[in-house]
Amino acid sequence: MILRVVIALAFCAPHTHTARILIVVPTPSYCHQLIFRPIIEELIKNHQVTFITTNPAYPKGDTPRNLTEIDTGPISYSMWSPEFSIAKFGKDKFIYDGVNVTFEVMPKIFAEQLRLADVEKLIRNTQFDLLILEAWFRPILIWSYLYKVPVLLVSSMGTAPGNPETMGLPNHWTYHPSLFHQKIYDLTTSERISEILRYLHVQSVFDANEAREDEILKGIFNDAPPLRSLRRNVDAMLLNLNPLWDNNRPLPQNVHYIGNINRNPAKELPRVSFVISRKVLCYS
Repeated sequence: MILRVVIALAFCAPHTHTARILIVVPTPSYCHQLIFRPIIEELIKNHQVTFITTNPAYPKGDTPRNLTEIDTGPISYSMWSPEFSIAKFGKDKFIYDGVNVTFEVMPKIFAEQLRLADVEKLIRNTQFDLLILEAWFRPILIWSYLYKVPVLLVSSMGTAPGNPETMGLPNHWTYHPSLFHQKIYDLTTSERISEILRYLHVQSVFDANEAREDEILKGIFNDAPPLRSLRRNVDAMLLNLNPLWDNNRPLPQNVHYIGNINRNPAKELPRVSFVISRKVLCYS
């Protein structure tokens, strides 16, 4: 059903039978990219798709018919990796340090992606009928200024700051948790205070960074409008989230849940028997 929504949006452009679709996912993280692959697999059956990604799914020159991948990985990871390590992720303190670094470095990475020769050539020479953009990253809305076509946001990891305001979603710091929450149910008083402080920190960093993001984009496109005004260009949004973990948040008709869309079907474990040294290990 959800993929039908994507296909339906692809036909929003008049006088087209095969739509030209641009999908942009700037985050240099494999898990962020993965959620878009099932959507792309469905779309390329009938439409021309261009995917700007840090993690191409196919070797260069070996993509399926109807798919073009533009690789922004080398420049993106060269700027991203030094700022993060696996040891930092998952730590409570990462919510503070990691959020600061993410909002600091991602606009710089995005600016370098826009300056890549393949991306500049795309902007100059290619027209599109639909934009599909990663939802969490606010500067990505500049694409809706470059192309006056329907815009679909796709969340790679739940509800991010700015999404409720853009889509008119009900928003409450505990009842409808964001992706930064560490605990949702049965909070003690101290945990409740911690979640409030964490929420306020993330929101304050997000709000404070908007002027800097506007400045970076104006350095690339002189007449770029403020990002706040570009919110009005968004037509619909898909949330990579199970409604259960969002407390069944009331959604407008142009917002839908697509949780677990990237999960592969479960497979039966094969019967295995093999010998290690003199001992026999059997599974059946």
